[in-house]
Amino acid sequence: MTPEEVELLSQLTIVIPTYNRPLELERSIEYWRDLPVTVHILDGSERPWFPLGPIRSASTIIYHHIPVTKDQSPMESIFERILHGSKLPATKFSAFGCDDDFYTISGLIQSLEILNSDNSIDAVVGRVLTYKKSGHADVSWWCKYLGWKDNEKLRSEDLSVRAAQKKNWFLYAVCRTDCWQKFLSTSYTPGNFTKTQHYAHEWMMMRLSTALFRTIFLEKFLTVRQVTVDGANLPPAISWHDWLTLKDYSGQVLELRSQLQRGFSAVSSDQVLNDFIANQLVDAEIHKVREKNLKGMGSKQSSGSVRLRMARILPDWLKNIYVLTLPASTAVGIKSYKLRFLFLLLDRWGVEFDRREIVNIEKLLLKPREELRLRANI
Repeated sequence: MTPEEVELLSQLTIVIPTYNRPLELERSIEYWRDLPVTVHILDGSERPWFPLGPIRSASTIIYHHIPVTKDQSPMESIFERILHGSKLPATKFSAFGCDDDFYTISGLIQSLEILNSDNSIDAVVGRVLTYKKSGHADVSWWCKYLGWKDNEKLRSEDLSVRAAQKKNWFLYAVCRTDCWQKFLSTSYTPGNFTKTQHYAHEWMMMRLSTALFRTIFLEKFLTVRQVTVDGANLPPAISWHDWLTLKDYSGQVLELRSQLQRGFSAVSSDQVLNDFIANQLVDAEIHKVREKNLKGMGSKQSSGSVRLRMARILPDWLKNIYVLTLPASTAVGIKSYKLRFLFLLLDRWGVEFDRREIVNIEKLLLKPREELRLRANI
């Protein structure tokens, strides 16, 4: 790593909320401890797993303990920790992480080089590599969102043009700290709708990430994330469709409109335009869920879906041969490749990646706990 790269990384802060996951935290600390990145860990566990403050022999990692209170739901607790964490960075750039996710170092350096040299860019996002760990000796890999492409309209100076784009990053991006703080503050401020429909915050984040940030997309891997465990996240108390469309919740939907409008005001002083865009986005979402509800979920499966289902039931050796005949857009849905074969596919698909970085992350995931340099007080 060059002195210039060390200097760039020292301008980055990563905020990592966690809850009752000391073993994942140990590996996260192992990954970040030798890098000049400032890391704030925001732990909501009942008791702390590490001493508070800078981690021993890894002073750029700071451990905070903000336990869940008796009157808080888990969702309210994580909102509180993220809002607290958003105020902590004193660096020029910031990013959000999780205890079982990683940013590639080469991806971070390239992102920071772009942000540091081009003031017209507010956020950099890249490709996503996803893993699933099974036991102590097995990791399966796959590449998500292969269809993502750079979109120049996401860098438009016109807020209405950016807001009209359908897709952008959700949480994982390297951002300018001032814009990132406004984004998290708006997205995670609790409202009257939080307990009833917490998905409203996720939807708002997706809309704000598109509108607030002038974003550039890297064709290389920036994040390596563990797949979401089925059933790990509890659904809202009421469906997204019913919450948006039933009169009983119209007041809460109105509050969502207002919160979205306040988010736009972080980058636009035209309050009439901000209000118009917020209402337009919410109205479009209401129309979308109504249309989806009318059409129902019984649509005919595509040929790609059929081929995908066939591939998933094949033994590994036959699946690997079959996959080579599939288009990349179908093959990425199989979700169970060994790393060596995934590298072959990524080369075939033209995806840019640093082989050594991914191998090192897999080694860390499989490293025996006794070989880690810092272990939680379990």
